[in-house]
Amino acid sequence: MNNLGHWSSDRAGLPCFEYTGKIPYSVKLKNGEDVKLPQDPWFLLGNYRFTLFTHVSGEYELISGQRSWARINQGSRPNSGVNLSEISADGNTYALTGMDSLAADREKCRRIFGCGFANYRYKIDGVLVNRNLSVKPSTQVDNGASAFLLTVTVKNTGERPVECAYREYVGANFKPIQFQTVPKEWLPLKYTNQYSENISEGWARVTVTAHSDDPLLVPHREAMSKQDSFPPLLFVKSLSENIVFSGDGSGIKEETSFTLVPGEEKTIGMIIGYSFEYGPSAQQRICAELAQGKGAGASLACI
Repeated sequence: MNNLGHWSSDRAGLPCFEYTGKIPYSVKLKNGEDVKLPQDPWFLLGNYRFTLFTHVSGEYELISGQRSWARINQGSRPNSGVNLSEISADGNTYALTGMDSLAADREKCRRIFGCGFANYRYKIDGVLVNRNLSVKPSTQVDNGASAFLLTVTVKNTGERPVECAYREYVGANFKPIQFQTVPKEWLPLKYTNQYSENISEGWARVTVTAHSDDPLLVPHREAMSKQDSFPPLLFVKSLSENIVFSGDGSGIKEETSFTLVPGEEKTIGMIIGYSFEYGPSAQQRICAELAQGKGAGASLACI
């Protein structure tokens, strides 16, 4: 063990790392200068078509590398993404992601990262919360589901019923990585977002469209281009009942409320990903591909 964490094995016998260090991470060189390392360390998950940087704080960067190296949920800081998770229990609300959240407190959250998964286990008075992000690996070149499975388990460990509400949010801010520090007014392309949902089928989407005053800058979809003129859409598929969607062009929010009697456990599932095809059948194929087989990261925990 060191001051950052230790290695062990998951249920499949594959290596995983439990991060036990503090965040923001900070260390100095012998000359007193700060080491140029991220304050919120990250672990990389993904496959041929999908890249997911999972941070110790519970934040993640959703990245496409198919047409261009671009972030789907670009944050306000370089090399950051926008996502939020929180749970309410008997009127008290707890942030589960972010540098000021329970995930940043090593006494209140275990952070475990392995082959295909990132797992966060939170200690809350009367409630245990397990939040797991799983990515299915590619089985061959040029395949892989461009989405991840988010599974959240909430268990009542107290002696009386608990009223709970869980909320998950993913931002929709498409930006090619080479332009993430460029002001919006200087970007060669402008992007507009449109939110839509299908409550009966449990879908929510944000479609991104590129615009330019230069007609040569936005060629047809199959043409080679230095600019990403046809970015992917962001989608969320609910795998649980009673999920309520809301949102606008800036992102997608999912929320569900429930009551747990003593000892009862509830699991909430959703698939979050992107697709270059806008028809609903394309997202259905991605979800179906994610569901086929177990994969290295499919709902594995480290213990």
